Amino acid sequence: VAPRNLTDDPAWDYEPSWSSDGRSLAFVSDRSGYPEIFVQDITSRQARQLTFYNSKAHLPAWNPVQPLIAYAALENGWQSIYTIRPDGSDQKQLTATPMQASVPAWFPDGRKLAFVGSLDEHQHGIYTLDMQSGLSALLYKDDGYISHLSISADGQWLLFSRNDPVGSNIYALEL
Repeated sequence: VAPRNLTDDPAWDYEPSWSSDGRSLAFVSDRSGYPEIFVQDITSRQARQLTFYNSKAHLPAWNPVQPLIAYAALENGWQSIYTIRPDGSDQKQLTATPMQASVPAWFPDGRKLAFVGSLDEHQHGIYTLDMQSGLSALLYKDDGYISHLSISADGQWLLFSRNDPVGSNIYALEL
C-alpha cells in the first residue's frame, strides 16, 4: 500500500499530530517563510496557519480529549510552551522565562501536560503542568539532553530520549 501525501505543498511540512477524532492534523510548515503551526482538515485538505511568530513554532501535540493543541515556540530568544485552539483562538503561553521549555506531551486524560524544561544549558528536566491550576512540578532532572516525550495510554509511564557523550538511549519513567 502506498502512502498518501496529505499536505502536497512545495514547502517543508513536518512534525504531524492527529486530532483525537482523526479528522484533522496539526503540523509545522515553513509556507510563510518561518516554521509555524498549521491545521489541516483531512477531507477538504484545506490548511490554515495558526501561529504567526516569524521565528519558530514547532512540536504540535493535540490534546487527546478536547480541541486544543500544545506546541513550543521561540520568541525573543526564549522557547516556551503554548496552547491554541484549532480555529486559532484562545492562544495561551503556559511557561515563562527564565525556563526554556519544549517537547509538550499530553497525559491521556488531557488534564496535564509533560514537557522538557531547562533553567540552564547543563540541567534539563521533565516537568508536568496541571492545566486547571497552572501549577508545574519537576518529575526528573538530568545533565543529559532530554527529548521526545511519550506518555503511555494508561498514564503510568513516560518514555523519553536522553543524549549523553556516548550516544542516545530511551528511558522509561514511572509516573
